[in-house]
Amino acid sequence: MGIAKKWKRTMGVVWGVIILGIAGGAGLWQYHQQPSFCGLCHIMNPYVESWNGSDLLAQRHGEVGVTCLGCHEATLEQQVHEVVAFVRGDYEDPLKQRRFPMDFCTRCHEHESYEQLAGLTSGLEDQVGANPHDSHYGELECHLCHRVHRDSVDYCAGCHTWGWDVP
Repeated sequence: MGIAKKWKRTMGVVWGVIILGIAGGAGLWQYHQQPSFCGLCHIMNPYVESWNGSDLLAQRHGEVGVTCLGCHEATLEQQVHEVVAFVRGDYEDPLKQRRFPMDFCTRCHEHESYEQLAGLTSGLEDQVGANPHDSHYGELECHLCHRVHRDSVDYCAGCHTWGWDVP
């Protein structure tokens, strides 16, 4: 076999490996964005299960197509760190609850103002006796009541006794 043919064959193999590597990398990148990828780590299973099927807010987010990375935005460096921590067993179980600031939630849950949000939920006064978004504390951070992967809580019930469930 001549040098030209060997060169062509070698270049064909090299380009084939490059194309397969790019396709595999693109496929892995797409897969890593899916909740099933997050569920590969056993400590993530309860969170993925709450996204797949539960009565928690994670399920509601899943129903409208919000995946894990939709809220848990992580750099590639952070994701690599998480994999290394998992392999080493250097992590908390259960994971520490994240507390996103209100402006994070309002990126998707748009309201012109907190007053508008209070107006949108004013019907709760008739149903449960109070509107939690019209508090004497003013604007409350969403995470005080709304939990995504755990049961939400009635923050106001720490002082008040009207007794209602947070959706």
